[in-house]
Formats: sequence, structure tokens, C-alpha cells
Amino acid sequence: MASTTFFTRRANRRRGIGVGAATLITAATMAFTATPALADTDDYPSSWRDAPMDSQFDDWGYYNRECTSWAAWRLHTRGFEMPYAVGNADGWDDWARTAGYTVDSNPTVGAVAQHDSQGGGHVAMVTAVNGSTVTISEYNGDYNGNYGERDVAASDFVYLHLI
Repeated sequence: MASTTFFTRRANRRRGIGVGAATLITAATMAFTATPALADTDDYPSSWRDAPMDSQFDDWGYYNRECTSWAAWRLHTRGFEMPYAVGNADGWDDWARTAGYTVDSNPTVGAVAQHDSQGGGHVAMVTAVNGSTVTISEYNGDYNGNYGERDVAASDFVYLHLI
């Protein structure tokens, strides 16, 4: 569910491959226009969606088809740019608090839903709030790098209000 970007970067540094190399490749091959995303739509760029999971970096330093990449993409489509490689999903709430954003237990449409778990945590986007249940859109909720939407208990997550 979470990106392993930090681990790969360390390994790449040991091999003498700089982070900038992946950034240049990504920047050279990716050009996207932000458009408002629809709730029930997998609008993730086909160049990342159709490639094998974890085979390339997105524009924010996350592996493709991971939850962090999806959330960074969806935020981008709404005009918010995640800083480059904030880290695994389980650290997004800490980053948001430190950066001055509200992190709480109150879900709103457009918020990032985040929880800590073994393996690096998980982030998803809130697309609907229905009392004690929220609908989230996500990548890799199935551990196979696929897009999905599901209803979950609102209490399962904390919510990052970035936009």
C-alpha cells in the first residue's frame, strides 16, 4: 500500500544512481494538465497506470500504482502540489501537521484519508462522506496496484485537509 521510495533511493545512492536521474526521466516523459477529477473516475495517467507496478517514479518521487502516487496525483488535479517524496503513507499525517495543515478525525470530500499500518501505512482520497462511513478512492488497496473505491468506517482513518 505504501511507497518504498526512500528504500529505493538509498539503494540507488549506494549504486551511484542519483535521485535526480529518476526525476529527469520522469520530467522528460511526463507532461500533464491538471483538470478537476471526478469522484468515480480512475484518471491516473495511463503511462503510470499501464506500466508494471513499481516500475517507474511519478512526478512526486513515488512508485507508480502505489497509494501515495495516486493521492499525490489526485491532489495535483485539484491544484495542490505535494512536496517531492514526503515519504511512506504512514508519515503523511506527521508531515501535514509539521507543515501547518489540519489533521483530524473529521472526514470531508477531497481530504486525504490516512492510517498507519505495518508496511508503511495507506493513503486514499475521500470522495463521499455518509455519516460514520466514507467512500475512498485509492490505488493498491488490493496490494496489487489496482484502482478501487470502497466504503470504510470513518474512524479507520485520520484526515489531512490539504485543499
